Amino acid sequence: MTLAVAAGVVVPALVVGLVVTVVMLGGSAGPGGCGPRDPATGAAAQLDLVNDTEAAVFLDDCQGQGCLLAESADRIAPDDDLVVPLSCSDGDVPETSWRIRSDDGEALGYLVISSPADADGATFFVTDASPDRRTTTSGE
Repeated sequence: MTLAVAAGVVVPALVVGLVVTVVMLGGSAGPGGCGPRDPATGAAAQLDLVNDTEAAVFLDDCQGQGCLLAESADRIAPDDDLVVPLSCSDGDVPETSWRIRSDDGEALGYLVISSPADADGATFFVTDASPDRRTTTSGE
C-alpha cells in the first residue's frame, strides 16, 4: 500500500472519529445556547449560589430541564457557596428552579433561572431568592 492510499484512508477515518467524539460530548452550542458538556458531570453550564445568611441552608427540589442535582439536598454553610451544575436541552429550555430551605424544612425562597445558558457563570445570593417558582432570580 502506498503512502498516498494509506493517508487517503486514515485521514478521513480520523476526521469522522473526531466529529463523532465532539457530537457525543456536546461540543457545539445547540439551539438552547449551551456550550460543551462536562463528561464527568453532564453539566453544560454552571452557576454559583452564595449563602450570605447567618444559618446553613439547603438547595433541593429542583424542577425543570436544567436539573442535575434533582434528587439531592445540598447543604450550604453560612458564608459558603455551592457550584450548581446545569443541564441543557436541545431547543427551548423552560425555567428551572430549586427550593432554598432552612434546616427545619421551611422554604426560604427559590432559585429560578430562565435558561441554563443565561445563568452560566453567574453568581446568585440566598438573600436574593425569589418568593415563588414563577419569578426569575437576579444574579450577578
